[in-house]
Amino acid sequence: LYGQDELSLEEVVVTATKRAESVLDVSVSMTAMTGAETRLLNLNDIKDLIQFTPGISGNSKDSFLDTIAVRGIRTTLFGNGAEPSIGFYVNGRYLGRSGAAGSGLFDVERTEVLRGPQGFLFARGAVTGAFNVITEKANTEATEGYAELDVGERGVFVFEGAVNLPSNDNFAVRIAGFHTEEDGYVENLFGGPDLIAHDNDSLRVSFDYSTEKFNGDLI
Repeated sequence: LYGQDELSLEEVVVTATKRAESVLDVSVSMTAMTGAETRLLNLNDIKDLIQFTPGISGNSKDSFLDTIAVRGIRTTLFGNGAEPSIGFYVNGRYLGRSGAAGSGLFDVERTEVLRGPQGFLFARGAVTGAFNVITEKANTEATEGYAELDVGERGVFVFEGAVNLPSNDNFAVRIAGFHTEEDGYVENLFGGPDLIAHDNDSLRVSFDYSTEKFNGDLI
């Protein structure tokens, strides 16, 4: 027999409808993950979420997201004036270019992948769905941090880490970094180094200032 605590599930709070609600109460077809889950699954960028989201396909090893399809609908245009069929958002900021949306997925609080038209809340660039990523922000609760390191064949080297530093009860700073590199593994028939290699670096610094009447975040 199992006790009540052993059978209970952790509540995941999302903001898919622009307000904080339990994922069980949101009437939207979506897949939500906590930051701990993304690190456990080694999801290094937004495109990695595709592998764990039903109804979405099109992950690739390049820096573009034009081939992503939601329920079979996709955008295959590469022009600067073309609007994608799915929207990408990080902390509420719209990433309108394919390359910009392929940023590292590190030190996140949660990820939300919404399927179906989201134009009412996420504007016209989210005709088929939306990726909504919320990163960890600075907080004045405690000094804390983490660091993770992965190494493997073909020169695989991945580092992710963050540290939260409160200076007093009102101000804190959080610094998060991410590095990933891998040697190419596709033979270049025209000579030179193998293809599909990458070497990426990401850095995020966030500040928090809070009083009884005011709360502000700068990222």
